[in-house]
Amino acid sequence: MKIKSIPLSGIAGALSAGNSFWSDRRRLFYLAVLWFSGLSLWPVWRFRFPAMQDYPHHLFISYVLATFNDPSFDWTIHYIVDLKADPYNLYYFITGFFQLFFDIETSGKLFISVYILLVVLLVIKTSRRFDTQQAPPWGLLLLFPFSFSQVYFLGLTNYLISIPLLFLALLDLERLISRPFTAGSILRHLTYQILLFVSHPYSVMLYLGFAFTGALFSLSEGRKFMKALFVPLLLALLFLYWYGGAQGPVAGDTGGQSAQSDIRWTSVEETVGFYLLMFTGMRWTSGIAWPTTLVWLATIGLFLISGAANWKNIVIPWKTVSFLVLSLLVFALMPFAMAITYFNLRIAPVSYFFISIILARMNLGGKTALSLVALITLLMVLSSNLQGRLSRESAEIVPLLVRMEKNAAVLPVILDSASKELDPVFFEFHEHHANYYHIIAGGGVTPTLWENPMFPVHFKPGIALPVPTDLSPSSLQSYAPHYRYLLVRGAPNEYIWDLSHYYNFIGRSGAWSLFRSPII
Repeated sequence: MKIKSIPLSGIAGALSAGNSFWSDRRRLFYLAVLWFSGLSLWPVWRFRFPAMQDYPHHLFISYVLATFNDPSFDWTIHYIVDLKADPYNLYYFITGFFQLFFDIETSGKLFISVYILLVVLLVIKTSRRFDTQQAPPWGLLLLFPFSFSQVYFLGLTNYLISIPLLFLALLDLERLISRPFTAGSILRHLTYQILLFVSHPYSVMLYLGFAFTGALFSLSEGRKFMKALFVPLLLALLFLYWYGGAQGPVAGDTGGQSAQSDIRWTSVEETVGFYLLMFTGMRWTSGIAWPTTLVWLATIGLFLISGAANWKNIVIPWKTVSFLVLSLLVFALMPFAMAITYFNLRIAPVSYFFISIILARMNLGGKTALSLVALITLLMVLSSNLQGRLSRESAEIVPLLVRMEKNAAVLPVILDSASKELDPVFFEFHEHHANYYHIIAGGGVTPTLWENPMFPVHFKPGIALPVPTDLSPSSLQSYAPHYRYLLVRGAPNEYIWDLSHYYNFIGRSGAWSLFRSPII
């Protein structure tokens, strides 16, 4: 049987053909969606350690929750667990479910895969909302590189999964208020609201802000306007009820710190620099990654040229534009810390998603669409390569972890948390990598457990592990009775030599060094 090949010129011809070729163009669009889905999942499963800064800590908490009653671990000596259907906890519910069938590392990767598949679902659902007589919404394909934003590399897992859920909820809200209510449509939207609620409080606030802003666009439509106000109001009341009951008492019961933070702003330079990280290969202050920057510039130029050539046919989605403007205002004007950190900076990937949806309205010709697919492929490959390099950096700690017995008290001493691959001002990539000990060796305790009252794992009352403020070798000497091991990162040779006077030096791997207490 002969397989007839299709030349690129034929594909471009199909892309630029009239309505009679619409089905072919739509198939090619979904073929591109499938292609980028695979490229997105590739680095997740190709490399052992996801390229995510806070991921090791979240995985550690998830492992404690799933194995808390395992008698081979000493979790019950140090921790208490309290997993509720509250904000921040969707990540732990999903990884906990997967741990019923898979090991902890596989479960973590399955969670990331769920995030990617939600982005795929968003692309498909959004594309179906466009007029079928228009060209395929090629701009939606930008959602794939935008999925690997600063928030992804920061490893804010609880918030990360809420981003596609936020857009799916807004999309479903638009559909819900434009049609008569049915039991199925109400149940579906309530499901989205519940998922948003248990994923992250910030996304609930974004949903409410965008929903009430969007309601203004139906102000003259009476019944539709009332529905647009009523539907998000239910979630607003639930959120206010939770917020009023969750603050204060939870922190008091666990002995943890309050969820409130001092209000702090970042400088204009830092705010702008953080936003541009998406387009500069996650580098800014230490020199941008030019290959990624040049591909993004070419992508932006492609849309500018296409827009200038077809400006009369561009349909401007004013509601989506208003959401983009609102997101940029929040990003620029709100503080960095206000109850949660990265308060304003978290909205950067949300604005990227809005940009993608707006650009999807542009009718791209066949050759332009093919060029866009090629450019996005390059962006995905460059992102995958970056994730591979970061994963190999993360793996440097493993030869030391396998030399440690389980159920030990471990003190991370992080002298340098920066990765050579990421901007050192915006990322502390290796800050939490010592938590891989509790997963690979198993059990044990660390003083770095986040005592956020909203999190489901806390120290038991009365547990107080000392945390050094002075990391000099002579000062660390006094911590030998409290910790079996010290995991040190970024120590120069003279520091290792000095610390060896007080602790037994076990070995070195990459930037990591391992010391054992001579007392316990």
